[in-house]
Amino acid sequence: MHPVVRQICCVTAGVAAVLRAGLAAPMPMPDGGLLCHPRPADGDSLPVLAETRDFLLNGHLGSATAARVNGQVLPLTADRRFALRAPWPQDRLLHFELTGPGGPWLWTVPLLSPPLPPIPAEDPVVGPPWMAPVRIRLDGTPLSTAPDASYWILPQGGTEWVADRREGTWLRLPLGNDLAAWVPEARVQRLGLAVEGLPAQRLLGPGGALMQDSSGAVTLSLPITGDSPPLWREELGPGGGNWRLLLPRTTGRLDWIGLDTASGVRQLDWEPLPGGELSLSVALEAGRFGGHAVQWEPGRLMVRFFPRPKGLKGARIVLDPGHGGVESGCVGASGTMEKDLALTFARELKAELERAGAVVRLSRASDSTLSLVSRVAVAREWPADLLLSLHYNSAGPGEDPWRSDGFMTFYWSPWSAEAARRLHDALARRPLVRDRGLAWRSLGVCRHHGCPSLLLEVGSLAQPEEEARLLNPVFRHRQVKALRRALAELFKDPAAR
Repeated sequence: MHPVVRQICCVTAGVAAVLRAGLAAPMPMPDGGLLCHPRPADGDSLPVLAETRDFLLNGHLGSATAARVNGQVLPLTADRRFALRAPWPQDRLLHFELTGPGGPWLWTVPLLSPPLPPIPAEDPVVGPPWMAPVRIRLDGTPLSTAPDASYWILPQGGTEWVADRREGTWLRLPLGNDLAAWVPEARVQRLGLAVEGLPAQRLLGPGGALMQDSSGAVTLSLPITGDSPPLWREELGPGGGNWRLLLPRTTGRLDWIGLDTASGVRQLDWEPLPGGELSLSVALEAGRFGGHAVQWEPGRLMVRFFPRPKGLKGARIVLDPGHGGVESGCVGASGTMEKDLALTFARELKAELERAGAVVRLSRASDSTLSLVSRVAVAREWPADLLLSLHYNSAGPGEDPWRSDGFMTFYWSPWSAEAARRLHDALARRPLVRDRGLAWRSLGVCRHHGCPSLLLEVGSLAQPEEEARLLNPVFRHRQVKALRRALAELFKDPAAR
């Protein structure tokens, strides 16, 4: 065997039936080369992928000058890296034909371990109509508009409600007004036997309080009955100017709340809606606030609005390098791991922002495994003025890796829209890599609404030439400078806009 193939990285596409994914460790190959999968995990010593219609292959050849895999020519860059989309092999083998000095050579790599037994399908509807009390297990558990649909409500852990229907592994939570939310059964705790009827009606009021602390944060305190957190949903207007809280099965007995317009709260109104729902609306001074949080405490519902900083100096920023530890993220054609490059970029951006006077924390400062909940908790508990999660793109299902280059910016909350646009425009103004667009998307880190929360795909590692640019320190410094200028503009005093 000639030492001609140094590294190959496989990315699945067009998934039909998932088996298992990952490697216990990279597979050793000639000349110290490695065979790896983008998401290493405990398992077999061979790549164990998904059954697919086609697959994506990234790699790097050593001394070979040309190569075919399963009869298909590999397009090579000048330094012999490649990215290829190919039909799924019926024999589950990659057959390499390599030519070069001293060649040709043949090399075969198995792709799959034996299939796992299929998981039996659940009945779409189980039993007759029923009602069962449940408790939400964790803070921020997403409730959806329908099974497997968009996230809608993010309740507080411990919230109790009644499910009136089960479809597959999903439970339906009726809210009134012909509205319902859906939650995976695994994310709730069943509280007992089936019951009749919905939760008891809550009372909001009679009096409330509006308080402002030395940081400029404003807290609205509302008395509410009940021994567990209420189920609420929120609506936020563009730029955070108008905020609305909707409480199902709640009666309003609010009588008075003292207002101070200097606090930035311009107006407060409440009204009962059909179906027993209560609407509480708060009009906020435009540009004054940058995020909010709702928290139930025994006997009281607390709504806090956080001020936006008046400059980059002193602004509290959390940078979240994606993946880490056992989560490598995507792997580039030359073996670059997303988790490593994301941490490098975060450290360089942190240094640049600190030189401008910002106070910066990293969600992880080393190669450690971190959950989505823990990443957001860093920003929530500080609290931060901005949360920026840093990632690198790969080729997705059905994508040609040669066309998947470029950067993308994602946001979810209206608090984040302006920040997302400014950061994206800063990178697009001098396009260091291709602009793949600004997008609204329900991602875990983006759903934090205590401050502008964004996810930035800095570039793509699937395309070999772009990977080389992203590894260049001079190139990265230009990206870092562009982001620093965008944040300085974002955090200017609103009065100076």
